[in-house]
Amino acid sequence: MEIEKEYTPNFWPDRKGEIVRGIVIHVTEGSYESAKDWITRPESSASYNFIIKEDGTPVQFVPIESAAWANGLAVDPKWRGINRRVNANLYTVSIAYAGTAALGPNIQQFFTLALLSKSLAAQLNLIIDTNTLIPHNEIRADKTCPGNRCDLKALRYLSSLSLAAK
Repeated sequence: MEIEKEYTPNFWPDRKGEIVRGIVIHVTEGSYESAKDWITRPESSASYNFIIKEDGTPVQFVPIESAAWANGLAVDPKWRGINRRVNANLYTVSIAYAGTAALGPNIQQFFTLALLSKSLAAQLNLIIDTNTLIPHNEIRADKTCPGNRCDLKALRYLSSLSLAAK
């Protein structure tokens, strides 16, 4: 899978000794272009490791060795992997799809989310399950992100399938 690269100043260059133990799915609540514009501004103090464009193209803004600023402070977290003493951005990788929670990801975005999640899980030595591929609202219950139309159960299933041989 080809991954485009962009830059944001909004990240920590290292994970301060934390090991990634979760992949968090987000929605941008707007177009790719508006999300890119927002997260590349220093004053936004926001970023994602990846954004999936409307056409399904993945774009990396923050290397996985670095911590994006995507999750905010934990609010009534439901994720079993949460450590309330450590900022969740330090031990998660964040992927957002461009669009709205009301519509959910389109089919191209959904398949890219699955392929990228599978690839990241392999790189990070994670097994895809309900504790490693999670919605943002399991860290911040005050958010609807990534929305009810982003089927995490189906995403986990697709992310766990083997790729066909060529």
